[in-house]
Amino acid sequence: MELRIRRQTGIERDEPPLLWVVIHEAVLRMCVGGLSVMIAQLEHLAVQMESPHVTVQVLPYEAGASPSHLPFTLLALNSAPHAVYTETPTHGGQVDDTPSVVAKAVGMFDRLRMAALSEEESIALVRKIMEDHAK
Repeated sequence: MELRIRRQTGIERDEPPLLWVVIHEAVLRMCVGGLSVMIAQLEHLAVQMESPHVTVQVLPYEAGASPSHLPFTLLALNSAPHAVYTETPTHGGQVDDTPSVVAKAVGMFDRLRMAALSEEESIALVRKIMEDHAK
């Protein structure tokens, strides 16, 4: 929890880092913690999506199979990806800065972004899913 609070303060600082996220529609529709929790989380996401420093794209069901079946984070300095962070249930978190691994992750992220909805379509879908949860 402490780590998550520190991350939030980083996003809220005067010069926040750019954050670009592709999230699968299933994550938004899966009810975790009850309907009121889901609605609150989706409201928070919608607010974050209005920031010029945050880009969220939803990968819809219609996009078919995802080019990546595991989550990963590209870390970049000076707008150039230089490392990949991954987590697994058995090996914990791991950073890899091998150029070939970074290049492969960049390619996967590019394919995810191309298959995902635009920012406008994504925020509209987030709001629709929020309404669906409220029914």
